[in-house]
Amino acid sequence: MKMSKSELRKKQIAERNKKAVALYAQGVPRKEIIHALDISPSILSVALRSAGAPHRRGVSKEEYERRLRLTREKHALGMSNAKIGKSLGLDPNLVTKLLREMGLSSNGGSGKNSFNSRIQCVVRFLKQGLTPEQIAAEMDVKPGALRNWLTPARKIIQGESEAAPQSLQ
Repeated sequence: MKMSKSELRKKQIAERNKKAVALYAQGVPRKEIIHALDISPSILSVALRSAGAPHRRGVSKEEYERRLRLTREKHALGMSNAKIGKSLGLDPNLVTKLLREMGLSSNGGSGKNSFNSRIQCVVRFLKQGLTPEQIAAEMDVKPGALRNWLTPARKIIQGESEAAPQSLQ
């Protein structure tokens, strides 16, 4: 009995999906599966969902919570998503996803919010008595980049110290 073209195509798709799920279960990264099977990311997602593959590929709840905590801590230091990912051994896109899950915005890029958040980090470190070299190391940035945030941070601290004595009178 000869198969029709549509039946043959369905069989090919089922075999491809089975290969994709097997590769995913072995720990092969999504990008490699997509490249090896010449499929789109959305097709891979559909195949994995239909097979009931775990969303976080075997990551335990404790490990997931640890990743969230470390990402939050490094984000508070003003580190970019790429640097957070590098320090934790995670993909920067995963770092972005974790930050979104926590309701935090990315520190990367040149937006006004990221500039202001980095200045606030520098303010906190200056109040703790850290030197510029220590702050640069803590934030994982070059000293030249830190210089962009030091002056505004010092102005904030100066403004707070000038406002404090007036409020005591």
